[in-house]
This record gives sequence, structure tokens and C-alpha cells, in this order.
Amino acid sequence: MQHALAAATHRGGPNASPDFFLPATEFERSGHEIAEVVHQNNFRLLTAFRVAMTKRVFALIAVNLLLAGPTLAGPLEDGRAAYERGDHATALLLWKPLAEDGDASAQFHVGVMYENGRGVPQRFVEAVKWYWLSAKQGNAQAQFNLGVMFDEGRGGARDLLEAQKWYRLAAEQGAAKAQFNLAVMYASGEARDYAEAIKWCRRAAEQGDTEAQGLLGIMHGLGRGVEQDLVTAHKWLSLAVARGEKKAEKSRDLIAKEMTFEQLAEAQRLAEQWKLTPED
Repeated sequence: MQHALAAATHRGGPNASPDFFLPATEFERSGHEIAEVVHQNNFRLLTAFRVAMTKRVFALIAVNLLLAGPTLAGPLEDGRAAYERGDHATALLLWKPLAEDGDASAQFHVGVMYENGRGVPQRFVEAVKWYWLSAKQGNAQAQFNLGVMFDEGRGGARDLLEAQKWYRLAAEQGAAKAQFNLAVMYASGEARDYAEAIKWCRRAAEQGDTEAQGLLGIMHGLGRGVEQDLVTAHKWLSLAVARGEKKAEKSRDLIAKEMTFEQLAEAQRLAEQWKLTPED
């Protein structure tokens, strides 16, 4: 079953993906000097796609987890069953009273329904209201979605500071896509903080997020927030490629041209080791 948020508007078309990997010339420059303008362009493209891509994936995971949760009898669980079979009117009928009584999970679900017009007219202002009520109770899924709403300017003016605030709260609870979005904001915003970008990108990458793995590899290859390290860059890009991030392949191969046989062997060893035992 495709969840409501998985059908949200997808910038750049349904098959679009972040084009933040390096052009061929960048790793061929003498001494690996990377032009700042190219760096800005790479992250500008990444920023343009991050909301649609990450929201879509995280929301699907979040709701699948909810639907796979305990099946104890009750209106929340009955609402999940109704939603899963496509009976949105019944789901809303069951969830709305719970949401009004302060149930954070129900508030999140109602927010999803208003954002996507499932069982109700599509109303972003209402979606923001219900996400906010759930998010302030600590619901990480609602915090992430609320961050996206502020990031996109849905239900009000675009507010990147508010988006960052809610991404951070979700990220601190371990939400990988929130960690990735936060990393991109730190890497591409006006007040850049590459150390923070690396920190959050690494946390998402270590959870297996392929976009974060690709970005982390690039940042090591560029020396952004860390010393330039082609072995580590190749490792993370290889992991991203192995998990289906096709656009990381070119960057990985370009980096490989600058590495010795011993460095390549070490990068491959580290990637294989990570697959067996992800880093803490």
C-alpha cells in the first residue's frame, strides 16, 4: 500500500533524484582544489530536491512502522486498519476525537490526512496545526513533517529557522532523514557550519541512508568540515552505490583515479567491514 505522504508532489518529476555528485573536472584539478562556485552549485541542486525526496521516504517508513505496530483493540488501531484498507472517512472518524483529546499519534495521522486531502479537503494550515500539536509532545514523525512544511512554505510563509528547529528535534531522536535534511541545511545555507553538517550527515549515513552516505563521501572528498580523505570518501560513496544511489558512482570512480592501489584496497575493506558491522 502506498501511504498518503508517498503520493505528495515530487519536485522535478516522479523519478527525480538529487544531482549533488561531482562533475568530472572537479577531482581532476591540480592538488584537488575545488572551486567554490562549483561547490555552491552542487549543494544548490541538492537543496532543491532534499525536501521532496526525504519527506517521501521517511513518511512512508514512519507510517509503515505505525501500521505494523501492536494490534490491540481500540480506536487508534481500528483507524490504522481503516486507513490501510483505504477507508479514510472511517479512519478520520476514529482518529479525530483522539487527536482532539491530545493523542500525539492520532494528531500526526490527522495532520497527514489534511496535508494530502485523504478523507478531508486538503488544507495545509490544518495539517500544520495537527503536526505542531503532535510535534510539541515529542512525536518525531510529526516533528519531521512539520519541518518539511516550514521548509516548503506550506500552510504559511517559508521559515528555514523553524524548519531547522523541527528537523533538529526529530534528528535528535534518531530520524535519519531529518538528520540528512539538517546536514544539507548546514552545508548549503548562508551561515554554513560544515562541522555540524558532517556530524548530522554521519549519523544518517551510519543508519544506512544512501543520500547521506553519498553526501558524506563528497564532503570527505572535498575536505569540507574534515580533512580531505579519499579513502573515507570512496568508502561512503561505494556504500551509497551498493544500496542503489546510482549518481554516486561517477564521483566514486573519479576519486578512485586519484588513489593508489593500496588506498583503494583499504577503502573497499572498510566498506565491506561496515556492511557487516555498521559503525556506532
